[in-house]
Amino acid sequence: YDEYARRLSPNLVVLVFVYNDFDENSPTQMALWIPVRPDTLAFFERTADGAVRLRLPDSGSAERARHLWEKDEPRGTVRALTERSLFARWLDARLRNRFRNAPPTPPLEERAAALAARPGYGWILDGWEPAEIPSRYEWILSDDPPPLFAEALEFTALALAEFKARADRDDAALAVLSVHHLGDGHTRASVLLRGWADELGIPVINQHEWIANAGGRVGDASFPNDGHWTPQGHQWAAEAILDWLRRHPETCEDAA
Repeated sequence: YDEYARRLSPNLVVLVFVYNDFDENSPTQMALWIPVRPDTLAFFERTADGAVRLRLPDSGSAERARHLWEKDEPRGTVRALTERSLFARWLDARLRNRFRNAPPTPPLEERAAALAARPGYGWILDGWEPAEIPSRYEWILSDDPPPLFAEALEFTALALAEFKARADRDDAALAVLSVHHLGDGHTRASVLLRGWADELGIPVINQHEWIANAGGRVGDASFPNDGHWTPQGHQWAAEAILDWLRRHPETCEDAA
């Protein structure tokens, strides 16, 4: 939000909430499944005394990583692109985060042991063994998830609250688009998301329900072997947001 949205002075910010947002709001989950440089991302984290804090990206490390784009291109070209294009800024950030010289990822058991050795995290593996590898989404969305996965839910709720605080600070409306994979409002994923959003006063636009009410087939919103939207999925997402805006014209009444 700070890097991309705020500079546009938006009237409305729509958070597109997808299935893996539950775990990717947690640095412990990211360290286990998708190891990344933690100093390039914003995360909530637990301190040694058990408190929770928001740790913002280290701008110095992000700047040092910029050579991935610039080593074969004049620095001025990349700078000009990122100053003028949201897509270029997004691509720049993705390249800086993903493509860097890094040692091979250690086995899952070693990563889990390293997590448990962190100050304040001795309890994190209680009730879970690294050898138990059903889908991490099944763990997170179970009725009684182990602490490792319950923390991901806790931090997801905190992330929504942080977006709400930033939008309120900047006089922007905030809404959440719940993608079709999360279900029609009765699945655990949808219930969790709507519960947090209701507590914060954030409206939820349910893509799954929009598709069903429009007489569409939900499966057509994404590719058969890929969870990403098809062109039809994008169309339904846009229509769901537009329908919500028509029913809530006050959201953009100050737009000029």
